Amino acid sequence: MQRKRLIGFFILAIVGIGVVSMIVWMTNRPIGRLWVIVPPARTADMIVALREGEDGSSRIVSISTDGTIREPSGGAEIDDREFVWDAKGDRVIFVSNRAPDGSYQLFDWIPDRDNNPFQLTLAGASRSNPWFVHNGNSILFASRGAILRIDYQTLKTSFVYPPKEEPGQHGADAEEGGQASATDHGHRHDEMTHLMEQKWQEVSASLNGDAFDKGFVTPNGSIFVGIYSTQRGRVLVLQELNPADAASAEPRVPFMAGEIEVAMHPTKSMVVVAVRDWRYINPAAAPEEFRNPDGTIRRPYVNALYLIDFDAQTPITTMFQSNDGSQALMYPAISPNGEELVVSVLTVQDGSLKPNSLVVVPIEGGNMSRVVNGEATEPSWSANGDKLAFIRGGDVYTVRRDGTELKNLTQGKGFFSSPKFSPKKG
Repeated sequence: MQRKRLIGFFILAIVGIGVVSMIVWMTNRPIGRLWVIVPPARTADMIVALREGEDGSSRIVSISTDGTIREPSGGAEIDDREFVWDAKGDRVIFVSNRAPDGSYQLFDWIPDRDNNPFQLTLAGASRSNPWFVHNGNSILFASRGAILRIDYQTLKTSFVYPPKEEPGQHGADAEEGGQASATDHGHRHDEMTHLMEQKWQEVSASLNGDAFDKGFVTPNGSIFVGIYSTQRGRVLVLQELNPADAASAEPRVPFMAGEIEVAMHPTKSMVVVAVRDWRYINPAAAPEEFRNPDGTIRRPYVNALYLIDFDAQTPITTMFQSNDGSQALMYPAISPNGEELVVSVLTVQDGSLKPNSLVVVPIEGGNMSRVVNGEATEPSWSANGDKLAFIRGGDVYTVRRDGTELKNLTQGKGFFSSPKFSPKKG
């Protein structure tokens, strides 16, 4: 008898836990959004890209392995922009003016079927450049010059950078009528966050800065990496989000350039930074050996590629440098296993830099290997790391890592950009 009672109690406990879990899930899930995908999304080897319109607008599309192109419905006035796959490869988060007020908001789309995109952020200030945090639970994006974070399930928004000591009615929460919540990355009532805020204000004032364009965090959440626009160019901003002392509370600005591109390592606290048209952050501080008699200033180099290892004692390693600007390595993308980097090689042709090949180089150092010759930009890796997608002449191409099986997927069906393989493995 006692055994039956124990079994009954155990069953009731399991049912109770299930009911409570269901209530919590129903309370926190986004209203109107299909959270469980039935049938499961079939996106292995699928590519999502933007198809450019003649009027300067673009539409998000998915491209299957047989070249079939699918896009969500919408009128001619629709303009879709930057996008990112979720961690599982089931959905795509993209920026679009599909919001009722015409502002650019984040939308959620399942790219292997006919379905309407779901609006994630409420109308108000426009959003840009979404990026999934490595654990897949939240998305970083830019809005009103700051980098914000949205929880992917509850859709609650909080600040990431610049640091904010006091919670209040500002940023995305203010425009959506909510109160900003305290998080690990801003809105903390402590002396260190106050110091971080002060130091960033001093740095941004010295830079004559305007706004953050993009933001990232390392897989362990300890370092913020941002691209910040100023009146003289873009700068790379590095900030410890949980500093231990005053020295680590100060943001670092190692580079200024006309163009900066970032590739985050999938598992380590590493980042690859491509720099094009390098500039002095403070021209007055240029070394004397680079000052000409007529008052002009020479640059030590023009284009470069760096590896920053935040756990190393000497964190910045030069992977490539062009002193005269005749070559550049751009569009960096790190392989899913974190071992290799693909870049587009640009060389001077007819007086300007133009792409002429794709090369792969080991992250930890080693010889470059050429994958394809000719025009090739915006490369991305397949989930297994055995193929690459890239743009040539406006078409989306794929090629195996060893350079074989080059294939034009889109065959002149439009002018495409930003092809990205699904992270779902086949």
